[in-house]
Amino acid sequence: MKKLIYSLLFFAVILNAGMNNNNEIQMQQIKNMSAEEFSRLLASETSKSLPITLDAVTTVIKSIAFGKSVQYYKTLNLEHPRLKEIWDTKKEEFKVALFEQDSKMVCYTELLNYMIVNKNVVLKYFYTDTNHRPLFNYSVEKEDCLKFK
Repeated sequence: MKKLIYSLLFFAVILNAGMNNNNEIQMQQIKNMSAEEFSRLLASETSKSLPITLDAVTTVIKSIAFGKSVQYYKTLNLEHPRLKEIWDTKKEEFKVALFEQDSKMVCYTELLNYMIVNKNVVLKYFYTDTNHRPLFNYSVEKEDCLKFK
């Protein structure tokens, strides 16, 4: 999970490279990007670190920009003992938990929250099993981040 956060915020790390007076200027430059430019940058920087293993069952395998959205493709290892029982008995609750986890991660990150709320960037998550069969998907949008205020 930390690896993904670091990838998502690559350019934010650059902002802290040493010159405090320039940080606000650089942050403002990023905030002034169009949603499309920001989405391309975010997907590109994330792709440089792929695949990203988030935990014992989840791996981010692809990240692409499409208009104002960034699409993340994640695999779930449904054969893992930790997930197998949950998936068979509590699939819907598991999906809700993943949505809440992803929403909180991006909505509590200042720059991502700004771009989602003010520029209408949408983060889309597509989950497949390890054989690339679609499982479910969802999006984190402006309305989702506004719930956390």
